[in-house]
Amino acid sequence: MGAAPPGGAEDVLRRVHALFARLLVFPTATVAAINGHAFAAGAMLALACDARVMRDDRGYFCLPEADIGLPFTPGMTALLKARLSAASAHEAMLTARRYGAQEALAAGIVDAVVPSEQVLEAAVARAAALVGKPRATVVAIKRGLYGEVVATLEAPVSIS
Repeated sequence: MGAAPPGGAEDVLRRVHALFARLLVFPTATVAAINGHAFAAGAMLALACDARVMRDDRGYFCLPEADIGLPFTPGMTALLKARLSAASAHEAMLTARRYGAQEALAAGIVDAVVPSEQVLEAAVARAAALVGKPRATVVAIKRGLYGEVVATLEAPVSIS
């Protein structure tokens, strides 16, 4: 049996939620370069970014919580509903489907699919297209889009 994380599971969850919230309203472009599997919190981390670029030949995007018996927290649910279409959120959350790159693109989970050697370059190019925007404006827009999600992520969560 593994040892409990320092500070307990609730502390880890609080810190993960804080990271998602910070990325959602980061004052400049954030782009996830997915060069392998993006599962569970890693998948949600990618969704907290403004865009996602995934390699075309290997890796899955998956929210396995339904298969492993872990319900999503209200903050995680808010994040997923804000960043995915209703149909994609429903399928990904309820079925724990593993999406390959082309399936993830078709579902609107990722924004681009490229060969493995181009993942980082494509992600940087997407971010560069937004980098010159005024930071205060970007933050204001993102807070308008995701303020309720951030508030839900920042609310205390109890693991029972």
